[in-house]
Amino acid sequence: MHPFSHQDSTSLRIMVVEDDALIGMLLTEMLESMGHSVCAVAINQLDAVAAALQYTPDLMLVDARLRQGCGIAAVTEILRSGFIPHAFVTGDTAEVHLQMPNAVVIDKPFREQDLMQGIQQALEPNRSARKKTGSEPVRGFHDEQTITAHLGYRVI
Repeated sequence: MHPFSHQDSTSLRIMVVEDDALIGMLLTEMLESMGHSVCAVAINQLDAVAAALQYTPDLMLVDARLRQGCGIAAVTEILRSGFIPHAFVTGDTAEVHLQMPNAVVIDKPFREQDLMQGIQQALEPNRSARKKTGSEPVRGFHDEQTITAHLGYRVI
């Protein structure tokens, strides 16, 4: 059983910001299998800001690099309206930590365990007020077997 199952009161409403359709689907399926609901999927910076204001998610999982706009800039703008726990899901951890040294980063490619760990880190009490010199990204790995296991079919 996942630590965030439907039987548990910690089921979250999560907003995903991801411009790669396959990764967005994978994230959605993984989150739902963990007992969470995905309240919105945004594919660019403007949609991310609008969706966060409209849906007020419990957590945001954000790709740092978007084809249209920037995930880091979207989070910065969203946080001006109030804190929402968030983690970046990216292949460029250095860029995120350069701009946001205290950020929780889930390194692409990732496994479900990496995603769970990143969510737990993002939800730590008083995370927004914590001062750190930087954080280690949640390390993941990518192989065809991991994605195939979660999607139930092979992506070619």
